[in-house]
Amino acid sequence: MTMNSPTRLNYEVRPCKFAERTMLLAALQTITNKFEGKYQYVGFGGLTFTDFKLFHSNLHIDIMHSIEGGKYSEKRLKYNSPYGFIQIHKGMSSMELTKINFDNKTIVWLDYDGVIEDYTFSDLSLLIRKMPIGSVYIISCNRELKNQENNLYSSVDEFLSRFRELAPSGLKMADLSASNDYKTIRKMLNKAVKNAVNDRNLYGETVKFKLLFDIIYQENHGAKMYTFGGIILDQDYDEQQLEINDFPFIYKGDDEAYKIDVPNITLKESLLLNSCIGDENYEEKIKDIITDANYNKYIKIYKYLPRFFDVRL
Repeated sequence: MTMNSPTRLNYEVRPCKFAERTMLLAALQTITNKFEGKYQYVGFGGLTFTDFKLFHSNLHIDIMHSIEGGKYSEKRLKYNSPYGFIQIHKGMSSMELTKINFDNKTIVWLDYDGVIEDYTFSDLSLLIRKMPIGSVYIISCNRELKNQENNLYSSVDEFLSRFRELAPSGLKMADLSASNDYKTIRKMLNKAVKNAVNDRNLYGETVKFKLLFDIIYQENHGAKMYTFGGIILDQDYDEQQLEINDFPFIYKGDDEAYKIDVPNITLKESLLLNSCIGDENYEEKIKDIITDANYNKYIKIYKYLPRFFDVRL
């Protein structure tokens, strides 16, 4: 049996997820500076509370709600909470979201473990109807379209019977494939957002939802993930004022999602690549060391990559 670890990334460190967090944080730092007043954060903290620590430190948010519907006890969740101000909600998101006050502008990141379900859309509908202008809604999920038996759908009719009016019109079997699954999910989420925004505006409000995040990635041998998110704005708000379009990962209206593709390189190779940035003669430097494909991947994402070190305590 041959060892192939040099050609594989360590799934435990999840570099794609780390890069995504850093991307979202960069955009959120700019966005939150555009709106006055405090923000609160709602997410799934688990036992690590990674996003909570990141957003508290960098966005200075100290009103936080962590929802946990899994097997961990409330006592264990509170023990692992890094800050005393994090409110723990032990239960499913569809129920616990109804208990949270959304008077404050809110950043919500519902990072679901599984595939899209009915509660994905009920959670979305509740949040888009309640959150004030300046609030950001983000969802991540496994983008594979699987039924309740965890199998791929065998027909369009099976999918339609599962999601009914939530399904996009004119759906074809190709829309359920691995190359198009996230596009179908995007259409479904956009449809649900539009319905919720229309309901708000029927009651005298004038709001809109601007799609900002449309991201796909897959860790080595990990789940195929999709992230969708955007911001609630007044209809008259000039979206250019957000000043985030220079970020390459911000949604520009393309049908293809932004793909996070982390190159498989060593730390020493990354230092070499850093020295090549802006150097017209980089090809000679990396020849026989780093492929052009990995070079192009690195240039696209290097600002958001993690640096992992083994520290003995």
